Amino acid sequence: MVEYLLLGSGSKGNAIIYEKSILVDCGISYKLLQGNIDNVSVILLSHYHLDHYKSTVLKRLASDLPNVAILCGIWFKPLLDDLKMPSTVKIVYCEPSKWYKIGNMMFCGVNLFHDVHNFGWRIIVNGQKIFHATDTVKLDGITAYNQDLIALEAHHRTDVIDKQIEDKLNAGVYCYEVGAKNSHLSEEDADKWIAENRSEHTQILKLHYSSCYELVDGHLKLKENDEQI
Repeated sequence: MVEYLLLGSGSKGNAIIYEKSILVDCGISYKLLQGNIDNVSVILLSHYHLDHYKSTVLKRLASDLPNVAILCGIWFKPLLDDLKMPSTVKIVYCEPSKWYKIGNMMFCGVNLFHDVHNFGWRIIVNGQKIFHATDTVKLDGITAYNQDLIALEAHHRTDVIDKQIEDKLNAGVYCYEVGAKNSHLSEEDADKWIAENRSEHTQILKLHYSSCYELVDGHLKLKENDEQI
């Protein structure tokens, strides 16, 4: 079983640690990370939306973990240049679909389909294969067979978000859900992709679902007080 520690998932902030050593994203407060990062040697960044990347948090991580390796897409270069990281921190600007070796771990960035440049990640650590992807409206052309863990966005249920959009547009109020539907993966599409890719032993972790849902028996359930959004 893949060991993971989910510290944040969703629009309020995202961060997860795999096998105690790999931190994916830093979109939460440093206080929530403290006490959990002693063994982190690699930080993977997906994209620069504030719920996934906080520059002050990354700067503090680099200070407290001076030998850490940071892997990300080239779109992070101007941001990381401005942070003036310690010289001991290793920064790797990854090409998509190319594998990189850090110690005894392997990493490969996967181009996702969001409203900014964004990487999902293929990870091999301690003999475990992990596929991690959030903030993508689709997964066209992407496969992940024989994984030990699939950690995948399941942001909304289509019937619910369509009703939310209809009600808000009819009421003439701001409708965040239009943009969300066009940039995030539905649970239906996530479930279909998982069924096509999972093996018998694959763990499934659903991530980044809207705060109006709770996860019940592995599926999104609309919270009772959110029937009308």
